[in-house]
Amino acid sequence: MVLKKEPSPMQKIINAALLGTLLAGCQLAPPKDLVGYLNLHPFLNQHGEQFQVTETALVSPNTQLSREEGVLRGWTYGEPLELRVEGDVIKGSRGPMPVELHVAREGDAVVARGMYGGRLADLAMCSSSSEPTTAPGEVESLNGKRVCILDNTKTVVRMFKQMGDAPAMAMLVAAYYR
Repeated sequence: MVLKKEPSPMQKIINAALLGTLLAGCQLAPPKDLVGYLNLHPFLNQHGEQFQVTETALVSPNTQLSREEGVLRGWTYGEPLELRVEGDVIKGSRGPMPVELHVAREGDAVVARGMYGGRLADLAMCSSSSEPTTAPGEVESLNGKRVCILDNTKTVVRMFKQMGDAPAMAMLVAAYYR
């Protein structure tokens, strides 16, 4: 027969304090400069992922990027990434491959076109502050015409408003082009 010893009153206090500390640590407050979250749904053999967007960072399980003085720098999907915003142009590299994207407003969209990580990139994000009930106007794309992406509308609109078009598109391209 094994006798179980009852914890002392002091041990009960210590255990309660440790449990409280653990529980408090699990509920982190959002960063003060939180813009929102991007929820990317799986498509084309990619997995879905959630990104936390602040004015100075883009973070997910596979991406850790920080932004200082016009430069977005860090790691994404195991590769180093550096994007410099120079006016309406985003330049830099993903791994050993070049990045050069030109950002422009086209109707209800902000568009980034050019080269990203050695491949052609063409991303059009809706920038309207209201969520349209019908598809917004078409924008020119590398393959003709198409509609801008409506995903994550509230966060995307806040990104453009708080950061400006080119810095916001640098973060969006890093999230959408894996």
